[in-house]
Parts: sequence; structure tokens; C-alpha cells
Amino acid sequence: MDDHIPAYYMICLNSACPQAESCLRQLYAMHYPADAVSVRALNPRLYPKESGECEHYRPMKKIHLAWGIKDMLRDIPYDRARSIRRDMISHFGKTRYYRFFREEIPLTPAEQSAVQNIFRNNGVDTAPAYNRHSEEIDWE
Repeated sequence: MDDHIPAYYMICLNSACPQAESCLRQLYAMHYPADAVSVRALNPRLYPKESGECEHYRPMKKIHLAWGIKDMLRDIPYDRARSIRRDMISHFGKTRYYRFFREEIPLTPAEQSAVQNIFRNNGVDTAPAYNRHSEEIDWE
């Protein structure tokens, strides 16, 4: 399993659930660290509704994350780069913008799309160049 598992993530111990085999919560429960003293778990008495659909079900899927925006504006004319930077700070907020800048947090696919739209709105048709990319489990 992924070593970037959020501390708040709840596992599921309901192996009778018809969706258990493909549920991220079940898969994580099977691979929970042996040295963990406690766990956050859903109530095992929660059963899926009559339809067989569990409202807590999470499919195992990966998402493409982008890291770092430090060099993104390097080859863009100064006036446009300044405008893009201002729009990104306006959209994401100053703190989040600088956390992206320092590669403290990645940009999700939705955030990458927002950056691409900011580029387009400022007349830049080239794709934003991030410092690096990764594929990670979508814990949401």
C-alpha cells in the first residue's frame, strides 16, 4: 500500500460487504501496519443499503499529481508571467500557492486544470511545466 496514507483515513472491517474485494478501506485494513497501536475504523455493523451500495465505499484508483511550480513561468514573457502568478494567487490563495511552489503539496488533477485555464486566460497556449509528476492512490 501507499506510504502517504492520511492519518484520518478510516478502515473498514466489514468483510461481509459485497463490495469488500474492491474497497480501498478493506484493502488498507488488510495491510494496516503491524506496529500501529490504534486504528480509525468504520462501525463494523454498518451494512450496505438494500441496493448493495455502501455510502462509505472507496474504489482503489490512482490519480496523476503534479509537483512544483517554481520554474513554470521561466520561459513566459514577464508581463504574462506576472499576470499568471497574480491569478494563481487569487485562485489558490497565497499560502497554497507557495506550498505548491516549495513542493510541500501536489496539485490535484482539478488544480492542474485550473492552472491550465489560468494560462489560457492569459494568452499562453503551452501546457504548464511542473517540476515533477507522480501517481498516487486517491484517498478521497
